[in-house]
Amino acid sequence: MTERKSFFRALLSILIMLSISVTALQAKTIPFEFIPFGSKAPIQKQIPLEWNENWLQESSFTYNHDIARVACALSDIAYADVLSQPQDNPIVRTYLKLGAKTESIRTHYDINYDDRVWGNDQCAFSLAHTDSILFITIRGTPFNTNEWLSNINISNATANETSLHEGFLKATFQVHDAVMQYIKSEKLDARTIRLLITGHSRGAAVANLLAACFATENEFPEEHMFAYTFASPNVTTGKNTNSSQFDFIWNIVNAEDIVPTLPPNRKKWSFSKYGKTRVLVNSWNTDQTTYEEQLLPKINELFTQIQGRNYCPFETGSFIPVQITMMLTGITKDVDDYYNGIARVHKKGASILEKTDMESVFAPQPNEKNSVMDKITAFLRKRTGGVSDYAAIAVKDMHALETYFSYLAALSEQEAFSTLGFSQIIIKGMPDGFVQDADGSTLLRFQEGRVQYTSIKLPVAARDKGFDSIVIGFPATQNFKIVMSKTSLAPTAIKATIEHYDAAGNLVQTHKNQKFYADMSKLYVIDAGACTLADDCIYTRTLTGAEKKKIVRDTGLSETQNVRLTFEVNLNTEGYLGYGIHFGPAKIYATLLSSTDVFNHARVVDIQPGIGTQMQITGPLIFDMEGILKCTWLSDDFAVIPSVRASLSFLPFRRVRIFAAGCADFKIDGFNDHAFASSVRPISMSMYSIADDVHIAPSVQVGIRF
Repeated sequence: MTERKSFFRALLSILIMLSISVTALQAKTIPFEFIPFGSKAPIQKQIPLEWNENWLQESSFTYNHDIARVACALSDIAYADVLSQPQDNPIVRTYLKLGAKTESIRTHYDINYDDRVWGNDQCAFSLAHTDSILFITIRGTPFNTNEWLSNINISNATANETSLHEGFLKATFQVHDAVMQYIKSEKLDARTIRLLITGHSRGAAVANLLAACFATENEFPEEHMFAYTFASPNVTTGKNTNSSQFDFIWNIVNAEDIVPTLPPNRKKWSFSKYGKTRVLVNSWNTDQTTYEEQLLPKINELFTQIQGRNYCPFETGSFIPVQITMMLTGITKDVDDYYNGIARVHKKGASILEKTDMESVFAPQPNEKNSVMDKITAFLRKRTGGVSDYAAIAVKDMHALETYFSYLAALSEQEAFSTLGFSQIIIKGMPDGFVQDADGSTLLRFQEGRVQYTSIKLPVAARDKGFDSIVIGFPATQNFKIVMSKTSLAPTAIKATIEHYDAAGNLVQTHKNQKFYADMSKLYVIDAGACTLADDCIYTRTLTGAEKKKIVRDTGLSETQNVRLTFEVNLNTEGYLGYGIHFGPAKIYATLLSSTDVFNHARVVDIQPGIGTQMQITGPLIFDMEGILKCTWLSDDFAVIPSVRASLSFLPFRRVRIFAAGCADFKIDGFNDHAFASSVRPISMSMYSIADDVHIAPSVQVGIRF
């Protein structure tokens, strides 16, 4: 019996090896042409990929990295100029290499955007088939305004009660009808044919909806459909997108790419995609050393072959897409507000698109010095010292198909994807502080609740949020510490919120408003990064005494103060309207004021230079003390009035302060008597003597600083 089992095991091993050998023999290498972003013609360099029809005889519910590579190449070729050479173009040549016959190839690229029914809600696509496979390749948004207008045509909830993105859905209807007619005209068997459905960006959204439609209507067996999308936007508010029915749909996204996060999935916006999502690795969701020293060089080598330059990642994971969705959902609370709210976001967006030459924005010609992109680039370069040049390229690379293909073709399946998300902490309360890595290097500073953007160093990312909050994002693979303090005399509340995001940048959970109270006598430390990825609470450590002094000394925390320019308008009880500016840090700043007689009792011209200091009492209460010299001209007379002002301010917003102040002007007999005459101060308060020849004239002011 044992010998018989050994014999069957050996026979099974031989059969498996023979099966693998036969499959390998059936595979062939195909050179795929690539169209770099911003170009209409394929480059001469071609990228070879393995292709085997037998891959599509396996289960579509299992991700296949080889199929993903070929699908990505097809999605890139979909951007080729078909109309100028309908019989000989990259799409036709590629289908022929894949085994399709010339007569089976259909390219639907001649689009009439003036069509009364479909209008801008259309897309270009191509169809072809072999004996066993039907290829459906859908083009992304081209360099025209029409399909961009369709991209922002989400669905006016007051007029169209659908859970699906309207612009993508209408285009899907067209592709669906064309596919079903093609099946009939080519006499294909819908129960046996295998489908490879793919697209990028807008094309990916249509491919996602088309595959879901086929599955819902049971038009093809789900195990026969292979849908691979790249950078697909969200397409529906439906609740069943994660159903196993759609597990043959594989959505590949770059976490740094903004497009796959739109329309948003946050608050009352609840858009998502059908099927499963796989997220490409980046410096935030994988070991940074491995990414930079092993993975990125492989990616860059292939990317350079296609684009002729290095790949430019943001290196901040999904932080930027998350911030954009936060801002969008803050401006528009839902789809109806997007169309009909006060901001009129859709109307304004459509107006901008209609006035914009999209080709000049995304594909400016090298010698076209007056293109929109050239003007924007020159403006930003001048004001950022050249940093904007990299950022502008990174904006292109985050979404370009060359990026997606370079990841897939250069890396194995195990290397290419990550499931790690990230955490961000929102801090409210206008503290001072910094962020350090495990080695003690300072990566970020913030002062009075405002991010010092010039201090930011990767891999940390941060931004100001609203009037009194900052957002700090951390990679999932490293630990950091946030050190915070307040300059207030009394304890002041600081609120902190942890937000957890999945690998694709979708909000998973929020833990809100954990409070701690800070003042000038101590520092607070929060551990963040990998350690907060799963935490539902913020744990703080308090530093006082020698430990606090050492950190303050080593980091220069007490010396880092914002230099601000503040404007002031006030009205005092003597009938004068004052106005002026303050310039400098809170510790000591310069003041320059002037005033006008509201009742025109006297023609007074004055200028009031001075210095002041500021101290936060607690929360939004701030105390200022200023010494001022009022230089006054009245007719032919000139007078100098020493003055002090003590004010108490309330901060309803970050930069807006409402204050009340008590002022004391010093009258010195024989020196500035005429400046206190009744013709000058007809409604002056009672005067108090502090010496035989020195008197104090008090007054009260109310005003605003901003």
